[in-house]
Amino acid sequence: GSTTPWVVVAAPKRIVAARAAVKDLGSVVVLDAFAPAENALFLANELTRPSGVNARTSARLLFGTSCVFRHAGREEGDDVGFTYNVSANGVFVRTLAPLDPGDDVWIELWAPKSARRVRLAGRVVWKRQFGPDESATVPAGFAVRVDGGLPGDVERWMAGCAALQREQLAT
Repeated sequence: GSTTPWVVVAAPKRIVAARAAVKDLGSVVVLDAFAPAENALFLANELTRPSGVNARTSARLLFGTSCVFRHAGREEGDDVGFTYNVSANGVFVRTLAPLDPGDDVWIELWAPKSARRVRLAGRVVWKRQFGPDESATVPAGFAVRVDGGLPGDVERWMAGCAALQREQLAT
């Protein structure tokens, strides 16, 4: 009857067994022991989210890859970041130089489950500055709503996110 959220850490070869052991328990997820430590925070936050209306059209997935980004249309000024989580319609970029909400952005990064990088376009929907913040649920960076990209890249991105989601649900 406990409603306390639990993040269970298991060695990769034991993840399937651990997930099977806790599958009937509420508020429990299993995390790969070799995953970055901040993944535990992400999963704990997901478990404690209010169960109200979720406006997301696709699942948020843990996925880390390097990326470069710039204000859309600018010739120079690439900054470097690292993704924290992704969805078919968005990306959260970890960076100490977050763009401002409303800014249009171009971003190049590896698509999940793909052998090539993609170039996406989007708009910054929110940001978190670097510094102390007791209510922070993510590291410093910004969230992008993906609304375009180079021909074929948006489809490659969405297919990669779908494949990553299937993989994460299967294990």
